[in-house]
Amino acid sequence: MKILIWLAIILLIASCQEIDSTIITCESTPSAEIWLNDRYQGVTPIDLYVDPGWNEVWFRKLDYYSIFWAINAKEGEH
Repeated sequence: MKILIWLAIILLIASCQEIDSTIITCESTPSAEIWLNDRYQGVTPIDLYVDPGWNEVWFRKLDYYSIFWAINAKEGEH
């Protein structure tokens, strides 16, 4: 099995007037599927809007090892 090389997963905080959410940017080489809290989101590169609190992010690609991140998104941090 090959190793999926991730370039960056960056926690960025966004304040939306109607939705309190956090934006995380997921990038990888090669491109991989992104799963957020057991729901398919798309392929990298992708920006995800997540709710405050603990979130699970998986990078998955056939014939590569999966990468898992547990992210504690905090509302209002910059």
